[in-house]
Amino acid sequence: MCAARVLVVEDDPDIAALIQLHLESAHYQVRIATDGTQGLQLALSEPVDLGLPELDGLKLCRRHECKVPRPLVLMVTARSY
Repeated sequence: MCAARVLVVEDDPDIAALIQLHLESAHYQVRIATDGTQGLQLALSEPVDLGLPELDGLKLCRRHECKVPRPLVLMVTARSY
């Protein structure tokens, strides 16, 4: 059985490493992108924090949402609205 793949887009390396550690311990394959542009490139090339450099998480999701099948997206952010 193949492990589910997760793309983590996080500009803080410590937070990205912690998320990766926990996801891999749950047997997910994890890819890390450090900004929104890189995240979009990985999301579009591989069958997706609101305050990312380059391309924010919401724009990344809007550009990626036309892909089929639609990915599940979990955003963890320090921002409050």
